[in-house]
Amino acid sequence: SPAARSVRAAAALEIGGLRGPAPIPKNSFDGMRAAVALQRNATERVPRAKKRLKPVDWDLAEDILDRLEIALDAFRTDLQPEIGNLVALAAGHREACERMMGEADEGDADETDDPSLDTLDGLFDDLESAEQEELPGRFSDYAAFFTALSRDRTVACAQRSAHPRLRILGPLEARLLSVDRIVLGGLDETVWPVRQTTDAFLNRPMRGDVGLSPPERRIGQAAHDFVQGLGTHDAVVTRAAKREGSPTVPSRFLQRLRAFGGDAVWADAIARGQRLRGL
Repeated sequence: SPAARSVRAAAALEIGGLRGPAPIPKNSFDGMRAAVALQRNATERVPRAKKRLKPVDWDLAEDILDRLEIALDAFRTDLQPEIGNLVALAAGHREACERMMGEADEGDADETDDPSLDTLDGLFDDLESAEQEELPGRFSDYAAFFTALSRDRTVACAQRSAHPRLRILGPLEARLLSVDRIVLGGLDETVWPVRQTTDAFLNRPMRGDVGLSPPERRIGQAAHDFVQGLGTHDAVVTRAAKREGSPTVPSRFLQRLRAFGGDAVWADAIARGQRLRGL
């Protein structure tokens, strides 16, 4: 399939081109092509991973470079001014994304049935409406700028192959439904509520200049959505003991709930939770 072919091509490019000497010239497709050609023809001290690459893998790596150059067009470091408007760069970013997703649109429709695309479109729409705002920066700063904006967006979970009686929703979506039982997950410190920090790149005045709400607003919205869900007749609260192998700390809400209810009430709640964990 086109998706599997692209995954294989990306892996071949990463192993065959990005592992090794830096491309010359840097930050250019010509440099990447030269690096791939050099590694493809190397005969001495070839790493084991590169030895596993077959001729078709090298061909795929070269092909994906050609496709990326066409898709990115002018949205590239070597074609941008030293200092530009970061807000205006979003238009080129959007066009590049649309070209990259063009092949997927021609394939299986299920592959493009991704709710994150709607969220991404909404972010691009907001940036387009603020394009008249001036936020000077280098092209290399754009990734941090876009990431900072993306943190304010919530992506709905895909519902493909979902159980007919189960829905995985975000807190805002869950407010629109009436359910028999609700499970509120992720009550770990820094996960809920999400830690709100003033980004070193996009500080408070800059957020105001581009029409973004202050970080504290997200805390109030998250609390409002959570309390409404907790008001369901049958509510289950969960947390992860570990994340990525590291122990977690219960959220302040759980810690205060335990302190308020006392050890006996807390032990009873834990016992009822153990029954659900055993299902």
